[in-house]
Amino acid sequence: MKLKLFAVFALLLASVFPAMAATSVASIKGTYSFQVIGVTQQYGYWSTTGAWVNVSNGKCPAKTNCNNEAFAKITVGTTSFDGKGNAKFLSFKNYGPGNSGGPVMGTPYPYKVSGFFGTLTIPGPHGGTVSLSLGSFNSTNVATVLQFLIPDTQPSIGTAILQ
Repeated sequence: MKLKLFAVFALLLASVFPAMAATSVASIKGTYSFQVIGVTQQYGYWSTTGAWVNVSNGKCPAKTNCNNEAFAKITVGTTSFDGKGNAKFLSFKNYGPGNSGGPVMGTPYPYKVSGFFGTLTIPGPHGGTVSLSLGSFNSTNVATVLQFLIPDTQPSIGTAILQ
């Protein structure tokens, strides 16, 4: 009797709180459209044509006034998660000065999920580990919203929506 009562209680909890059951890699599955934004600091100057010139070595050219500037860095695209721990970027576009690098399209990158959090790892000189926060679960316990945090030297945040 106690076992039957526990089973009914567990089933009731799972139906009332479907997000509680979403604790596996399978809780991210499908194609997500994302946008990520951050701020990048650069040292440089504005040329006579109005273009920003980043002085990466820190040495300002003679007779030029260099200063630090803040620029928005924006990235948009789509990523496909297979529900088995592999993600592939289907599209990826950077906007903003100095916003370069990124994943190789179609290459599988590993991701892991534990509870409502996860990580997506992109190796390479412009890669890193992206922290994920999962939310808004559908009836099959797949997260329909992901929050991104890219904790590099100039952090970025963003949101992905299941398509």
